[in-house]
Amino acid sequence: MENPEEKHELWDKAIERYGEAIGYNANFYPAYANRSTLYWNKGEYSKAREDRLRAWEIYPDMALDPDTYRDPKGAWSGMVIQDPISALNRILDSYDYLEYDESNSEGIVKLRVKVKDDFLDAERDSQVMIHIKNELEIATDRFYIPILNPVSGSPSEEERDKKWTFFTLHEKERPRRIGSE
Repeated sequence: MENPEEKHELWDKAIERYGEAIGYNANFYPAYANRSTLYWNKGEYSKAREDRLRAWEIYPDMALDPDTYRDPKGAWSGMVIQDPISALNRILDSYDYLEYDESNSEGIVKLRVKVKDDFLDAERDSQVMIHIKNELEIATDRFYIPILNPVSGSPSEEERDKKWTFFTLHEKERPRRIGSE
């Protein structure tokens, strides 16, 4: 959809529908969070922040802390939540030696990333796994635990960091913050 007027009309209709959902259940945090994104897209930043804060009040474990989203030039510019597989593929575009391994993944709860065959002999760093995990969590508003594949034999940690061929990101329930109920 390339016509900006059509986009805005659809956003307005969706905002209205989320308002109706909130009218039925004032504690339905996904409606606030999604409406917040639409307001943001329209440039209505104060309404976006207000809805995001309300969603945060209802469900404090949301990954996007509203205090980090003070203005349109801040961290909120990447707020649009993406589906995990699309987000992972977008992230992996920055790593020429890695690819999403769909055949060994399980939906969005177990995402396998592997080293491409042409790069199996190349040196690599396991810290990239943490960077990818962090980017994926920001893009998807989900929580993942990275698990590096076992390396045959009993290699040193340094050797394991250079010889891994895949890692898996397992979706887990977000840990609760101390003091939250």
